[in-house]
Amino acid sequence: MHMFEERGNLSVVHNIYISFTFATTCFVISAFLNQIQQKETIVIDKISLIPASFSSVLGFVSFVIGLYLIGIGIAGRFPLKGSVRWFSMFFLIRILTAIILSHIFTYDDERGFHFAAISLSWGSEFLLPNRAYYGLVVLLYSLFGPNILIPKSLNAFLGSLLPFFGFLIATELYGERKYAWRVFWIIGLMPPFVIFSAVNLKEILTSFVLFWIFLGLIISRKKCVMGLISSLIGTGILYWVRGSLVTTIGALGLSFGYLWPNFVYVREIKRTLIQILALVNICILILVLLDPIGSYVDGKRDYSLIFKESKALVVRFLDIDNLFSLKNLIILFVRGLYSPSPLGWLFSKSVDKLIEGFGMALWYVLFPLSIICVCQLWYKSEIVALATMSFGILAIATIGVLVGSSEPFRHRVMALPLLVVLASGAMSREVIERYKWVLWLWALSVLGFTGLWVCLKVMR
Repeated sequence: MHMFEERGNLSVVHNIYISFTFATTCFVISAFLNQIQQKETIVIDKISLIPASFSSVLGFVSFVIGLYLIGIGIAGRFPLKGSVRWFSMFFLIRILTAIILSHIFTYDDERGFHFAAISLSWGSEFLLPNRAYYGLVVLLYSLFGPNILIPKSLNAFLGSLLPFFGFLIATELYGERKYAWRVFWIIGLMPPFVIFSAVNLKEILTSFVLFWIFLGLIISRKKCVMGLISSLIGTGILYWVRGSLVTTIGALGLSFGYLWPNFVYVREIKRTLIQILALVNICILILVLLDPIGSYVDGKRDYSLIFKESKALVVRFLDIDNLFSLKNLIILFVRGLYSPSPLGWLFSKSVDKLIEGFGMALWYVLFPLSIICVCQLWYKSEIVALATMSFGILAIATIGVLVGSSEPFRHRVMALPLLVVLASGAMSREVIERYKWVLWLWALSVLGFTGLWVCLKVMR
């Protein structure tokens, strides 16, 4: 199956040209309104972080229309009937969610990005690893004004395109559209994907880049050099967006995908070429990521104090005097498979706990299905790459708390789209029946963890 169906090329180019032309006009109008706004005294709501002026509202609307026009131009290129209609629905849902969340709930990091962008100006420091999102928000604010809905809208745009790329990847990976449709609707409509496409955080941008990297591996089936170049560019962007740790996992998955014995090659000569280029990729990683942990660890900070002062239930099982012991790594990783519990919102009636509950409920379904898919299709290079990226990011998210990282839930969100693609390969009655023992083991372990968690919570 072709990556894109052949449709009157001239008409497609014409439609994309029109969409991008009108989108550019909308962006220019939005930037012009921002210049007008700078001459006015603007009051910004301290809760929603949205400017209360007519020009800022018009600028935001113009910006959103510009994104929408680009989105329908891209979506219309995918081999899906009604693709423009589906993109419109996904984008509208996410924009409305962004507006509503701005008035009822905002993550602390969202406010951090917002106020940092207001106080900073664009400079070369934003070209450093893990600084891309700061630079992006600074650039958006300088062009379109300090309105938190602007970066939220950009995330909504990327989040609305994710289902289409997921559909494309799943179609190429499994060869049947029934699996691709499941990926499409899960990523398009499930609450965790909608919510994290509607906040001022970099999780959905990271998911988009990871999809880009993996799509390069898929493209390599037919156009090996183009696919590898695309993946390497994506790896570079990932390094800029998330730093060395996540990039290590992404590039490791990519390398496994290219070097796995059953990788599909059109000709034998291309096999040798791909292996050489993949080895170049590994060499680059060795040179650039010599110390993937070091950049995240502050040598002057006593991380044990975080756990000594923490009220988390897991702390009582950790060796505080030797944080990086094998025992701690295993406990935190296993805990990360099940925590935070979806029942957490029953003990804390907050919006963030409700968001966590929805996300973890979806995780509880996707994780065992992804394990089944790996058990069934372990010989496929793309599955190996997908599993390496998904589970590697999970490991980073869960063990990262040792060096001051936040709770594992939010960081695992960036791997959820990959996990959906992986899990969709096991979404058939025949496959589930064959590997139902995986579901039973997972169900028993979830019940055991939940029971232990509730007991510790009640006896606390």
